Amino acid sequence: MAKTAAHNIAVEITGEGERKEMPFSMIHAYCIMDTGNMGMVILGDQMLGPRHLEFIIPGPQAHWAKIAFEKYFMATRTPGLGPILRPNRVTRPGSNRWPDGRSG
Repeated sequence: MAKTAAHNIAVEITGEGERKEMPFSMIHAYCIMDTGNMGMVILGDQMLGPRHLEFIIPGPQAHWAKIAFEKYFMATRTPGLGPILRPNRVTRPGSNRWPDGRSG
């Protein structure tokens, strides 16, 4: 899906080639369900239709992964903590400003 989107963006910019389409059913399925103190990781090779590969992995690891993602997500949106955790921050050495002029 990402390759298809990248190809279509390149076609829009350069004007060369044809746009590609990918049916929704061909998207890979990745899901982490949190069910109280336990959880399930669900992996599949297709979102819809008959699957050739499918895993459902129950256990507390999925619950821990969900908690870790929540902590990361919330910290990157909290003023003051976000700049420490955001990997895409581009600044000059010694500068505490974002490329668009924001500070923090």
